[in-house]
Parts: sequence; C-alpha cells; structure tokens
Amino acid sequence: MSQGFKWTPDIFYDLITTPLDEFVKKYKISRAYARRYRNWAKLVISSILANSSNKNIVDVLSESALSLGIEEYLPVLASSIQKKEELVEKYKEVELLREQNRYLKKINKHLIKELSEVNTVISFIQENLKSFEPVPVPPPQIPDNKVVESVVCLFSDWHIGEVIKKSEVNGLNEYNFEIFTKRLEYLITKIIKFTKKNMVAHVFDELNIFFLGDMVSGIIHDDLVETNQMSIVEQTMLGAYVTAQALLELAMNFPKVRVYCIVGNHGRLKRTKYAKRKQVDNWDFIFYHFLKLFLDKQKNVEFHIPESTTAVVEVKGHLFVLFHGDTIRRWMDIPFYGINRTALKHIELGASQGKFYRYFVMGHHHQKISYQEGLGGERIMNGCLSGISEYAYQFPLVSKPVQLMFAVHEKYGKTWELPIDVAFGDKEIKKSRYVIPKLSDFSFDLEKIIKIINGGAK
Repeated sequence: MSQGFKWTPDIFYDLITTPLDEFVKKYKISRAYARRYRNWAKLVISSILANSSNKNIVDVLSESALSLGIEEYLPVLASSIQKKEELVEKYKEVELLREQNRYLKKINKHLIKELSEVNTVISFIQENLKSFEPVPVPPPQIPDNKVVESVVCLFSDWHIGEVIKKSEVNGLNEYNFEIFTKRLEYLITKIIKFTKKNMVAHVFDELNIFFLGDMVSGIIHDDLVETNQMSIVEQTMLGAYVTAQALLELAMNFPKVRVYCIVGNHGRLKRTKYAKRKQVDNWDFIFYHFLKLFLDKQKNVEFHIPESTTAVVEVKGHLFVLFHGDTIRRWMDIPFYGINRTALKHIELGASQGKFYRYFVMGHHHQKISYQEGLGGERIMNGCLSGISEYAYQFPLVSKPVQLMFAVHEKYGKTWELPIDVAFGDKEIKKSRYVIPKLSDFSFDLEKIIKIINGGAK
C-alpha cells in the first residue's frame, strides 16, 4: 500500500469480496502486493472458520503475517474479528458466487465446443462425402378418373446399432444391424407393392416421409454404450448409408419424395436433457445430413431438416404437426392425456397464426395408435422398427415392430392407413439386398470425424 495507508475492516472486506483487478485499481497498489494480501485474507478466514472462538487467532496468524511482510496490518485483523460472523457469512456468499461463476464459464465453454463440433462434422461431411448416383425418376401418372392421393410414411424409433438378445426377452424379439437391414427392406418392399399393386384405383403423385427421431441407438444410457453393436459414428454413418439405398428405391417409384426430419431423445450428444439447440445438437440431426448428402444427386428427393424440434407440414392442403413425443408423460403407462394436452397446446398456437392443425404425429412410445379426439384433430403415433427391448420387457411394455403408412386426400384428408409389421422380414429375407459398407470403404477418414466429435460422445 502507499505510504500512510491505514487498514480498516471495510478495506479488508473489499480484499476478500472484490475481484483482484478491481481491488488493485481502487486502492492503487501493484497486482503482486494485492495477491499477497489476498492470500493473507484467505488464511485469516480459514483460521476463523477453524476456531470456535476469537482466542489466540491473532497469535496464530502472526507468523504468516511476518512471512508476508505485512505484520503492521495485524491490528485491522483484530478489529475485523469483532465482526466475525458477518465476515464469515460475507466470505461464504462470495465463494458461492465465485463457484457458480466458474461452473457457468465451464458450461459455456462446453456448449461452444459442442456447437463447433457439430458444425465441423457437417462441414467436413459436405466437403468429403460421395453421393449415390441418381436413379431414374418415374413420370407423373395421368389420373384418368382415379383417386389422387399423397402417401405418408412414418419412420421412427429404428434404434440403429442397438442389440436386443432373444434370450433376454423370452424369445419375443431379436435385433441387431443385420436385422435392421432386413426389416427396412421388408418395409420398403411393402410400401412399393401396396401402392402399386393393391391400390391400382389410386394415383399417388408424391410420397411424404416423416422421420420422427430415435433413428440411432445413441449413447445416453450406460447399458447402451456397453452393448451397442457399433460406435455412435458407425450408427450414424452406416445407418444413413443403408437408409439412402432404401430411399433411392422409393425415388424410383414416386415422382416426388419429400423428407421431413425431427430428432429424438436417443440421439442427444450428452446424457443430461437440454432444450437449447435440442434439434441441432443431436446424432439424428447428423444422420439426416448424412442421408441428405448421400442423396444429393437425386433430384426428385427433397429434404426439410429444421432447427426446431417441431415441424408443421402441409400435405394436400392439410396441416400435420410433427414432433418426437419424448416430452409427453405417461399416466399408468397411458400417454393419451399427455398427447391430448400437447395437441390442444398446438391447436392454440396454430389458432394464434390463423392456422388449423388437423393431425398430430409422433413416435417415441413404440406403439402404433391413431384416434380422433372430438373435432380437435387426429392423434397419430408411430410404432418402432427395433421391437421390444430388455428395458421394455421389465414392465412389460410389449410392442410389435410396426411402421405406419397412410394416404391423404385433398378433400377428405387422411383416408386409409396400413400398419406394416416389419418382423416378418426377419425370416422372409435371408440376406438383405442393401450393401453394408465397411468404414474403410468410404473415401475419407472417419477417424477424423471421431476425433472431431469425441467430446460430444462422452
């Protein structure tokens, strides 16, 4: 301190409560001296906290004060100790704020890192990924007094990369990446055959695919991390590669294919739930971008990948609200009350914009359900591709591996629907026609992607 500076309890309080730079500026001392005083002040507080009375505290600190060369300031300590309780409470309050500040800085740094990781991965993919060669596009059909409709397919809860052992679910189900490819092939074949052969009195001028999330198994649970068949990068990359082949087959059979993409909860980059950047910071989001880039040359396939976790889609003049469904709670294992509450909230939001939302579409619950609630719109819930898991079997929540397909008419809205039980593909398809690549087959180094997003996969 400057010549003639006199310590007071208030200055001592400033020493322990204000940032060091502010203290240096306020009292016009060097930073080195300020650090020495701060160390002494911490020792004072520690001694006060360690002693139940004021007895001999000054004596305890005398040696340390001498070593710091600030023994002349000990009288202020005696004065401060008279307000011991106030001093300690003040110190605790400041330390709590400092700890919170350190935590917030850490979180902010982590979020900035995650944002950088996701954007870096997508940019790297765009620069290096090789797209599939385009397939022929079918010409538009002439209605000729036929019923003209749009087809809608719900794709959700595929849990690519998860392993479900038959022995652990009493023989009810089995699932792995090979079975995923068989079920996907069966699903695509059914979509094409049903629309081309069973519905010959109809003309389908477009196909709308609603991806509703949980496409990958993910890394949000310890048991998944330990038992997944492949890493999260492989789930995303190889899953998208196989799915791209399936969408190419659909593109050969429909003049226009529109793809809408919503993420699920299993694709979260970290285990804790979050709302900020929920759609973007998600492995499903990266899966969709892989898929989009694989099909970049296919001109009749159109992708819509919003940054919002909810999408509003118009099909033949009717509005569909898409969301994953992980925010809807169950009551006695029944999600109906939560679904209705969510639908009504969306109806209010739509009304505020002069829109009428007629259909509410979701996944997550692994049950195929569709029902009408008064005049408030139809609730449509998709099944899953993976089937009953070890987790669901505990309760038991039995679910068939079903994906839903339906049609939309300009005048009548949603007309017929077809739930497709993809488990039939397990036995009917001996070996899937889809190519399952190895990581080494790609023209760029996937290890680089793993390094880029390694922090997000923890």
